[in-house]
Amino acid sequence: MTNTLIGRTIIKRVKIMRKGRRMKIFNLFLVLLISGLMTVSCVGTKATTVGEAPIPQEVIIKVESTDPVDVDVDVSNPEAEIWAHGLNNESGGILSYITYITPESVIMNLYSGISVNDFVKLSSDLSKLKDFTDYRVIDLNINSPGGSAFDGLSISDLIIKYQAQGFTFRGHAAGIVASAAVPIFAVCNERYATEGAIFMVHEAALWKWPGRETASDIKTQSFMMDLLRDQYTSYLVNNSKLSTNKWNELQTKTTWFTTTQAKDFGLVDFIE
Repeated sequence: MTNTLIGRTIIKRVKIMRKGRRMKIFNLFLVLLISGLMTVSCVGTKATTVGEAPIPQEVIIKVESTDPVDVDVDVSNPEAEIWAHGLNNESGGILSYITYITPESVIMNLYSGISVNDFVKLSSDLSKLKDFTDYRVIDLNINSPGGSAFDGLSISDLIIKYQAQGFTFRGHAAGIVASAAVPIFAVCNERYATEGAIFMVHEAALWKWPGRETASDIKTQSFMMDLLRDQYTSYLVNNSKLSTNKWNELQTKTTWFTTTQAKDFGLVDFIE
């Protein structure tokens, strides 16, 4: 009997010891886990005081060449200085993003809708080129669905103004040249177009905010629209083979035409 009780006591102690070891292992694992989380938290976030929102983390990735290329420009050469800096005048500023200069030519780009911003940029760039460089040949790339009729005419006048001052404009049509962009292309000294270019002329449209108008207002607007049409058409007549009546007819029904047709009209000189 005594031996049996002793045996049972030993078994209970063994079980208690095994349970104690398991608890110690579990507690050690829990401590390590909490320590790891605290370490990650300290590394990944910045300390904040009570009540403050967590500060968002920012990852900055810097990409640079493993073998940077140094470009040396001979600033004693005016042409090299123009190529590198846009202008060879210390106080003349820089050209706008629609214009850039290479050692061989000046390239200007008219893309998307025509607006007063295009006029301002072209006017400023041409003025700087005239005053601070000897460049007088401009390659004007046009890919535009049109825009403001008045701004299209103002840019056309700007080109004509600088032509009188010794500039030559080579127009290059690609994609679409429509509406207000057509007279800009038409007044260039040389007109080039890709085979896939599409042209379009149409009547001017008047967009008005809802409001009050009198009969005299409507008559005045009608006169203005006729004046705008006559001015627009005159640029096309003076730079093509078609008559005023023919261009007005094409505008009235909104006419799309190809590069080949534009060449037949006398609007394109060369297909490139």
